[in-house]
Amino acid sequence: MTPEYAYQEAERKIEEAGRSRSTELDLEYMHLTELPESIGNLSQLQMLSLNNNPLEPELAAAYRKGVKRLKAYLKEKQKKLP
Repeated sequence: MTPEYAYQEAERKIEEAGRSRSTELDLEYMHLTELPESIGNLSQLQMLSLNNNPLEPELAAAYRKGVKRLKAYLKEKQKKLP
């Protein structure tokens, strides 16, 4: 799976979770190094599985602290973009 395809597939799954108001999202084994920022819009999300992805170190650290911390990290990262 190419990084571009993996990212697009993650975006599709995030969009589907938003439409269905799912509280869980499984993005395991997708070869993701980063996450689409749209994941921060999933206010109902309570469980996120990102196991076996080569995540960037800062993103991986935020993920290990839980969904709320991960969303906060992504929002903060988005604010820093020009």
